Amino acid sequence: VWTIRGRFVDLATIGAVLFVAASMPALAAIRSRLPLAIAGASAAVPLLCLLPPRPSWFSRGAFAVSYAHWLLIVAFFLSASVLVVPAARLRRIVLVLIAVGIPIAAFGIYHVFAIPRGWPATGLRLVPFQRQEAVHMLLGNYVRPVSVFLEPAWLGGYLAWTLAIALAVASSAGEKRLLRIFAGSASALFAIAIFATVSLGVYADLVALAIVFALRVVRSNPHGRRAILGVAAAVLVLAAAFLASSWGRPLRGALAARYQTFLATPQTLREARPEVVESSWVRVRNAARSWEQLRKHPVRGVGLGNFTRSFEGTGVDPIVVPEPWCGWLAIAVEMGIAGPFILIAALWLLARGLRAVPAAAPAALAVPGLLAIAVVQQLHTASFIDLWWWYPVSLAAVLAGAPAAAAGGPGDAVLSGRSAKSAAADPVPPEEK
Repeated sequence: VWTIRGRFVDLATIGAVLFVAASMPALAAIRSRLPLAIAGASAAVPLLCLLPPRPSWFSRGAFAVSYAHWLLIVAFFLSASVLVVPAARLRRIVLVLIAVGIPIAAFGIYHVFAIPRGWPATGLRLVPFQRQEAVHMLLGNYVRPVSVFLEPAWLGGYLAWTLAIALAVASSAGEKRLLRIFAGSASALFAIAIFATVSLGVYADLVALAIVFALRVVRSNPHGRRAILGVAAAVLVLAAAFLASSWGRPLRGALAARYQTFLATPQTLREARPEVVESSWVRVRNAARSWEQLRKHPVRGVGLGNFTRSFEGTGVDPIVVPEPWCGWLAIAVEMGIAGPFILIAALWLLARGLRAVPAAAPAALAVPGLLAIAVVQQLHTASFIDLWWWYPVSLAAVLAGAPAAAAGGPGDAVLSGRSAKSAAADPVPPEEK
């Protein structure tokens, strides 16, 4: 809706600002040192790049805009970590998230059939204020769907963490049968839409979610191993049958096209045709160049917002995109070697709070799945400074019951979302509840 120094300001950013503003009283009441220490380190580490001497290509303006956005991200996560939502309201939030994902996934599947036929709502712009045209990537005669997103990978990334929530509800013994059927049906729809994106990175997200989900089910259910094997066999049989059918022929051709492009990439590089290079090769080369930049600036980093500028005059080869693609490396390049530990600390805070979640609760499955997806996504997307990544991570904080409260120790009424007055009126400690 706005543009500030060439940067887009979306409705999501405005919503994040309002959420942080509404959380100010809770943030001011935090007494636990751990979340404050993580937030303080997150704010201080990026400032190391301002120490002289600075490279000639360093842009203070680019740093200032990105640093302000980073502070918003940190405040957003910290606000979520101290937010305690009653169980009934949290269940409604989860159901809304699943319900919203259903039409988005269905619209993506619609794109697969509708775009080649020129059906309605298949243009490059769904709304006039769209920041850029959607990228409908052709693989042979197959069109990778984008739904309401701009790229297939973004659709798949969104559906991956939504699938984690839906699977947790569907497998929860404490939920009503009708609700579990609803969540299970939504899970199947999300998985089909994810498969349709033909995004290798999202497939990796899906594998990480499946592994974590299987381990949690096997650990919590004596018959879980048999159930997981049965579900896995059924999924493989259905996928093979679909790919062998006439309906699955375009998707089968798309997967084959990606594989053939991957094998042909060395030859196309020798022919100086980077436009037909498989993106996996680009990511590997991008990671290698990022590592080179990290070795040049290991402690201070190149500065937030200066990743692309740091490549100026370095002779980047034609297939390397001078933008961050691997988040774990990108945050290290921009903040120095301490950058990845900030992300690790945030995820560790969530895992620490998960210890207080009952094994039968949906969060016991959803939170580990969200954390696994978050770790894997930073391998193939440089989203460490995007709400796109921090929103599901912050959602995991809420589902885990405010890890900051757990960090504050037993009886911390402020961090557990209860005022001192309500704590005195209720003699039962939160940990016993």
